[in-house]
Amino acid sequence: MNILVTSTSFQDNPGKHRNLLDSNVSTIDYLRGPLSKDELLKVDWTKYDGVICGDDEYTSEVLSELKKSGVSVLSKYGVGLDKVDLKSASELGIKVVNCLGINHETVSEHVFALLLNYAKNISYSLEETSQGRWSRKTGFDLKEKSLLVLGLGKIGKEVVRRAKAFNMNVFYYDPFVEGLDGVERVTSLEDLSKFRMISVHVPLNDSTRGLLNTNNLSTAKDLVLINTSRAHVVCKDALANLISTNKLEAYLTDVWYEEPCSEDDLMLKTEKIYVTPHIASRTIDNVEKQGLMSVQNLLREL
Repeated sequence: MNILVTSTSFQDNPGKHRNLLDSNVSTIDYLRGPLSKDELLKVDWTKYDGVICGDDEYTSEVLSELKKSGVSVLSKYGVGLDKVDLKSASELGIKVVNCLGINHETVSEHVFALLLNYAKNISYSLEETSQGRWSRKTGFDLKEKSLLVLGLGKIGKEVVRRAKAFNMNVFYYDPFVEGLDGVERVTSLEDLSKFRMISVHVPLNDSTRGLLNTNNLSTAKDLVLINTSRAHVVCKDALANLISTNKLEAYLTDVWYEEPCSEDDLMLKTEKIYVTPHIASRTIDNVEKQGLMSVQNLLREL
């Protein structure tokens, strides 16, 4: 059995996931993703039976090459499948599996790491003291601040739990969840003015792309927006408009429109935008759990 691994988290961290793969696969090759469509088309797929992938661009053209070469399984290290043309994969008979339900605790922790870092001026203060300065910037408490959670899947529910522990006023928006004890449901995103914070936890698909857009974000004021989902749930033009109209207090995000990000992207130089490089699920504990599931999924399907 010959396998290609492109997930950098998987290959950069030792653990039981690597041991399990090594003991069950005869040949393992590594490429550092995420790989573009053009990069994937250059791969000699005839060498492989399956792939453990990250956020690589598996278009219908790429998947056709996999099918012709005999590759039958794509095992996603992670949850999001928005970079895989699932319709083409199904038509071609290529099995696509992911690590569903594996990231909820660690990603929800990252949400509050971003939020607390911003609210308490942690990064700013550390930078100041490292330079020998004692500049004391005033922060704010999370208690009684209003938080709207977009999407009440496993991650969204964990964010709600943690927000309630901070005594925040928590609301949720999810067309598919009718009720949650102690949390008020919002049925429309037309008016966002009453929310100090919004945290995004929906998958990226045709119905969620641009879910936060110029129309609804124009109603926000002094907004702290947190995104550990996918960048394109938030329309980039709308984000730029929020900044130019001074309606955005901060955008705290673990995802970006182009990953890896470009040093030429002027929005990344904006003081109101705080970006971590897609590391919300990249902890020693979760890498091993996620890696084990991706290997087990692969071996089961092959």
